[in-house]
Amino acid sequence: MKLTKYLCIALLALTGAACSSDGLQPEVPAEKGDIYVEGDKVVVSVGIQMPEMPNADSRTLGPEADYADMHLYLLEFVDNGSPLRNTFTTMYEAEAETPQPGKVVYKVTLNKTSEGRVLHLVALPKSQKLTPDYGVEASVMPNIVVTDQTPAYWRRLAFPEGYATVSESTGFTATEAMEQLKSVALVRNFGRVTVTKDPSVTDFILTGFALVNNPQSGTVAPWDASDNEFPEFLDADQKPVAFSALSSYEGIIPAGTEFDNQDAGPAVPEDVNPKYFYERPFSSIRHTFVIVRGKYKTDETDSYYKLDLGKNDTQGVFRYYNLLRNFSYNITIKGVGTRGYSTAEEAAQGVVYNNFSFDIELGGMLNISDGNEVVFVNFNTAVLTDPNTQVLEFKYRYRSLAGS
Repeated sequence: MKLTKYLCIALLALTGAACSSDGLQPEVPAEKGDIYVEGDKVVVSVGIQMPEMPNADSRTLGPEADYADMHLYLLEFVDNGSPLRNTFTTMYEAEAETPQPGKVVYKVTLNKTSEGRVLHLVALPKSQKLTPDYGVEASVMPNIVVTDQTPAYWRRLAFPEGYATVSESTGFTATEAMEQLKSVALVRNFGRVTVTKDPSVTDFILTGFALVNNPQSGTVAPWDASDNEFPEFLDADQKPVAFSALSSYEGIIPAGTEFDNQDAGPAVPEDVNPKYFYERPFSSIRHTFVIVRGKYKTDETDSYYKLDLGKNDTQGVFRYYNLLRNFSYNITIKGVGTRGYSTAEEAAQGVVYNNFSFDIELGGMLNISDGNEVVFVNFNTAVLTDPNTQVLEFKYRYRSLAGS
C-alpha cells in the first residue's frame, strides 16, 4: 500500500433526524476537507490516511489494506476531563459508502452538541461487528479486541466545545476543533518484523524466518494503565513518533491471549515475507522471538538461528524490546560465522549465536564460536561488553557443533 491512499468521510452533525442524501447533494463542497454550516447542519469532508510504519511502507496483516472492505465506527464519550471519567454515549456507524480508486467515501451523522466530546475513530473489516460495552473511556476502549490476524485502525480526537457553537448573531457554527477532521491519520493495532541479508554476506542463503510465541489477539486502541492515558503514536504533524518517544509505554495485551507457533516445536517455513504481530509487552515467560533458517556456506540442508528482539544499552546490558503497534522491526543479517541448530525446536530452546550478527536497532546474546565449536550460556542477568580487564570465575558446558 502506498502512503497516499485515503479514506474520506462526510460527517453531518444534526440536531434531530438525519436528512436524506438526495437533499444534501447540491450543497456538498467540490473539494475534500471543506467545512460549511447550513441551518442546523454542519457538513464536513474528512480525509483519513494510513501513514507509513516507521522505517517501512505501510501494510496490514495481509499484503495490502482493502479499503473497500473497511467499515468506520465513531465512538463518542462525554468529555469529563479524564479517560477515567469520560462516559460512553453513542456509537455512530457509516450510513453509506462509495468505493473509489484508493479511497472510500463515507457519510456519518453526528448528534450536534456544544458540550465537550471525545471521538474514537475505529476502522475494521466489514466482517467484524463492533459492539462496545457502556462505561468510561478507560474501560471501554482497552476492551475492544480483534483476533486471528484481523487488522484494526484507530485514532482519538478531542472536541472541547463539541462540534458546533451557537451565538445570537450567527447561530450555530462549526467549532475550530472540527478542522482536525480534514485530515486524520490512523494508527495500526499491529506491527511487523522483516528479515533481509546484507549484500556483503555471501556465505549464507536466507530461506525463511518465523515469529515464535506470536500473540493471536490485540486491542484496537493502545492504553497505558500506569499513566491512565492513550499514548500518542503520532506527532503534531501526524507523523509516526520515534520508538524512543514511547519509552515509558510498555504495550498492552488482552487477558487470556493465546500464542501461535509456540517454542515447543515451532514451524519455520521457507518464507521470507514480512511477519505481523499484535502488540505485547516483553515477558520473560514465553517471550516473542525470531527464528531464521538458511544454508551456511556449502551446506545442502538448512540450519536454524534464534534472534532476540532487543539491543544493548549504553552500559552494554542487553534489553529486550516491547513489541509495539505501528512499528516495523527490520532485521538485517550482517554476518554468519557458524552453522546453526539442526532443527527449529533446538534453536527455540537454545541461545542466540553471537557469530550470527544482525542489526535491528537490536543485537544478540553472547556466545563464542570459531565455526566448529561453540561456547554459550543458558542464562544470564547481564552482558558486559566494556573492554576492561577483569578476573572472573565461571562454569561452562562444551559440545561440538560439527555434524549437528
